[in-house]
Amino acid sequence: MNRDVDAVVVFGGTNDYGHGDAPFGEFSDRTNDTYIGACHFLFSELIKKYPAARIVVMTPCQRTGGNNPSAANGRPLIDYVDAMKEVAAYYSLPVLDLYRAGGICPDVEAHRNLFMP
Repeated sequence: MNRDVDAVVVFGGTNDYGHGDAPFGEFSDRTNDTYIGACHFLFSELIKKYPAARIVVMTPCQRTGGNNPSAANGRPLIDYVDAMKEVAAYYSLPVLDLYRAGGICPDVEAHRNLFMP
């Protein structure tokens, strides 16, 4: 990406939950070896590379099976959402919480049929 971008949007976490194999980690992690550490690394590097850009973080949406523990570490999707929000808050990055306010709920049959066939 060009260094003079106006905005950067980070939309992630669902693949980390669904089939990622990294340990979840702790808030103090600053390594790419854990999910939380990778969030810290990504956000801090984006700020360094694009200091004048508006960086916005979008959480994963709700998804079918999202309440089930992940295969990698036994955590539900909401844990990934909350960790992403906590790390983004540390860097003072705005967050669009699509999990809680995305307007899609897999427990609603109409949503499930339309968005999650």
